[in-house]
Amino acid sequence: MSEYDVAKDDKNKSYLELDSREMDMLSYVKAQKDAGAFNKIVVVLNTANAMEIGFLNDEAYGIDAAVWVGCIGDQGANAVAKVLNGTVNPSGRTVDTYVSDLTKDPTYVNFDDTFYNNIDGSIGGYESGRFNEYEEGIYVGYRYYETAAAEAMDGNYDGFNYDEAVVYPFGYGLSYTTFEKEYEGTPSYNDGTFTFNVKITNTGDVAGKDVVEIYEESPYTKGGIEKSKVVLAGFAKTNVINPGESENVTIEVKAEDLASYDYKNNKAYVCS
Repeated sequence: MSEYDVAKDDKNKSYLELDSREMDMLSYVKAQKDAGAFNKIVVVLNTANAMEIGFLNDEAYGIDAAVWVGCIGDQGANAVAKVLNGTVNPSGRTVDTYVSDLTKDPTYVNFDDTFYNNIDGSIGGYESGRFNEYEEGIYVGYRYYETAAAEAMDGNYDGFNYDEAVVYPFGYGLSYTTFEKEYEGTPSYNDGTFTFNVKITNTGDVAGKDVVEIYEESPYTKGGIEKSKVVLAGFAKTNVINPGESENVTIEVKAEDLASYDYKNNKAYVCS
């Protein structure tokens, strides 16, 4: 084992945190940047999971940008290189919420070594009879963080600070250009469907794609139907838009998709 494998501060860390080797590497890269070896530090997150990325905002590392690439496979590195050198303009959006401290996420305490004590260990192929307790209901990912922020603003969640907890929210993404969005006409409702016509204009100087996201907020009464603060209701991605040009996209959301099951009173799906 190397000295890093047994570093004291690594023993209590999860695989979703930086270990000593990674922290030392970032410090070294920052020192090289300060010495004039290069001008920018870009962190490439080659991970399938949403790891803790509070370090991106740590001034000690001087990080200028970050890109999440997921599991890139045999040829994915070529695509990553094209994004980093500007050949390809990135246009993806996060499908997870990236936080600074996963131990403060309500799901964290339920991912533990929990075992059944009344089985012979043969269920599901697990010799030990391990299981996870699922207690969060709908409050997972961005549904939790957006709801927690709303509750904190109403004075019902002491100690929660959205800006400190969330580094990059669900649905977030940048590119090498900028876009402006505006409704074309007024959003409409007809025969059980909401329709949104959105005009997207490339206001930068590089061609690129953009994503339009529609979020819905349903009425919520405490003690009634459980609702998160917001829910992604629909989205659309443009084609490549050249600088100064525009594209229109249409997003349709069915009213029935906004319904929730009222298990207390109506025993049926209701829309509000």
